[in-house]
Amino acid sequence: MVDEFDIKNRVIFLSKLSRSTIVNLYQNSELIVIPTKFETFGHMYLESLYSRRPVVVAETIIANEIVKNSVLYFKPDDYMQLSNIIIEKEYLKNHSKRMKRGIDIVENFSIKRECKELYNLVLDYWYFKMEITQIKRKSNHHNSVDKILDAINPLMASKINLKELTCPYQNNGVINKIK
Repeated sequence: MVDEFDIKNRVIFLSKLSRSTIVNLYQNSELIVIPTKFETFGHMYLESLYSRRPVVVAETIIANEIVKNSVLYFKPDDYMQLSNIIIEKEYLKNHSKRMKRGIDIVENFSIKRECKELYNLVLDYWYFKMEITQIKRKSNHHNSVDKILDAINPLMASKINLKELTCPYQNNGVINKIK
């Protein structure tokens, strides 16, 4: 696109930036534009919202799912619409409302919440496994119960490491310390 519009001398591509430099760029931007059409789950959405700066995003299914109504959207490939949003400073209209919604979204994706959900998943698994084991002891249907356990164990093992119940985002990494 840079070649297509002959703007090489007006565009700077940044790579291999330190975390503090990235945060500084977000926080000192007048506007953050995310034009990607193919992002799966980019942290850039959450980082942008967290910066409390105006954010303009290409309208995609994943963007709608993550940032919802906390950003201003433009149609992918409609660069005239994007240009008008920037030139007319439309991104400033209702920015404080979008910013508040954005902070709520960022808090929804917190590491602590994710660890708590993982912890609850592990507890549910262990309680279920204990209940099934008790049923097995009391029942004559050992084969049926074994089939249930055989089906559940690989499924759970694929979601969590059952040998190391840890959360890498917590200080000591021990998931059972999360309250």
